[in-house]
Amino acid sequence: MSAASHAMRLDAPIAIKSRLRNLFFGGLLGSFLWLTWSAGLAIWQLALVGLALILVSGFTVLSKPALLHLSQPPLHRNACYDWQLLMATAHGEQLWQADLLRVRSYFWVVIADFRVVEPYQKSLTVTIYRDQVLAEDWRKLSIVGQVLG
Repeated sequence: MSAASHAMRLDAPIAIKSRLRNLFFGGLLGSFLWLTWSAGLAIWQLALVGLALILVSGFTVLSKPALLHLSQPPLHRNACYDWQLLMATAHGEQLWQADLLRVRSYFWVVIADFRVVEPYQKSLTVTIYRDQVLAEDWRKLSIVGQVLG
C-alpha cells in the first residue's frame, strides 16, 4: 500500500437531524422561558416573548442553508483550500467550493468557518454535532480541528 492510502482524508456525509442540537436548543429555550417567567411578566407579555422567540428561531433555521456533505481537498493540495460543501438550499442541493478559515473543535461539536468561493463569495459558519457524522468521520474532523485550529 502506498503512503497516500494510509493518509487521512475527510469525506463525510452530514445528517440533518441531531439530538445533541435539539437538546442544546431545548435547554436554551427552557432557560429563557424560566428567566422570563421569573421576571414576573404578565401572561400576554410571556405570549408575546414566546411568539417572537418562535418566529426568530423559525426564520433562522429556515433561511440558513444546511450542510449535507463535507469533502476535504485532495491530499496533495493545501488543506485550507478547495473544500467542497454539498448544501441544501431553498433552490435545492448545490455544490459549493470554499476555503477553510478556522476550525474550533470541542467534545460534542465542531464549528468551522469557511469563505465560500463558488457559487458566490460569502462567509459561512457551520456547526457539526457529534451525532451528525459517523464515528470515524468525527475522529477525522476532530483531528482537522486540532491541526488547523
